[in-house]
Amino acid sequence: MANGIYVAAAGAIARRNQLNITANNLANTTTTGFRAQRVTFQEVLSDEAAPNRHLVSVGQSIVSQERGPIERTGRTLDLSIVDEGFFIASDISGQTLLKSVSAQVDADGTLRDSAGRSLGSLRGELRLDPRKPVYIGEHGEVKQEGKEIDRLSIVSVSDPRALQPLGNGAYQQTQLSGNAYPIHGRVEAGTLEKSNVNAVTSMVNLINLERDFQALTRVIHAYREADDGIINSSSLR
Repeated sequence: MANGIYVAAAGAIARRNQLNITANNLANTTTTGFRAQRVTFQEVLSDEAAPNRHLVSVGQSIVSQERGPIERTGRTLDLSIVDEGFFIASDISGQTLLKSVSAQVDADGTLRDSAGRSLGSLRGELRLDPRKPVYIGEHGEVKQEGKEIDRLSIVSVSDPRALQPLGNGAYQQTQLSGNAYPIHGRVEAGTLEKSNVNAVTSMVNLINLERDFQALTRVIHAYREADDGIINSSSLR
């Protein structure tokens, strides 16, 4: 079998992974707090080890750190992080990190995100009076009637590019990202960070990737047909 089929197969696998990630990015163009994923590549065989083959493999996908457009909603409990940092939200499955959140106070006074997860605070258990208005300050201060009740936890990780996306703009810590640690971040109330995915660019990329993938699969098919021809001609001798 010719070496070229290995190169084409490696390229097809890489393009398929790019297609899946690009399609997911495109599907999240309207998701609040969503950051696009990017694909990295690495060479599997060096020139010295295999001079006639140059194989690539999909490496670790990374999360873009480019901030998405800011929508000014005017709603007090629509919150976004300015620059570095994440909100912490928790439920029975554990902690998640969020760049932006549309929060509400439930009947028992817990401040929750749109998925029902409770937002973390410095004191650990944030309890509010659901009958009174809530004000969120620039540094995460949570106030009612002018009195500071608590502060929202704002955290970061060593490498936010390595966070694991969970869907709907939520992220999970990984071994590569490192554990969350508290920072003095800034909160912008009355705003939501929209997805940083450019729909037009992503659609163009998706079309080009699909063409590349189809071309590579045709190359693989051609190599297989050539191999079959060699085998058949050999058997006739």
